Amino acid sequence: MNTVGERLKTLREEMGLSQKKMAELLDVTQPSINRYEHGKAVPIEVLIGYADYFDVSMDYITCRCDEPQGKKTGFKRRFMRLH
Repeated sequence: MNTVGERLKTLREEMGLSQKKMAELLDVTQPSINRYEHGKAVPIEVLIGYADYFDVSMDYITCRCDEPQGKKTGFKRRFMRLH
């Protein structure tokens, strides 16, 4: 079974995004993205940001299901900050 960190990394890499670019999109630091992907810490706001940006369900992000359940339109729309 995948971990949350592995899911976050896979989503990012599938879109060809660097950790630096993902950090910019979520308004966090690149070392924070690295910690999230290695399971060191993941604030709920960041998980929501990933789910919104990649248009996938929180159940997918948290490994409760294996289907993203999104329309995959989130890749093209502008990321809306949670702040």
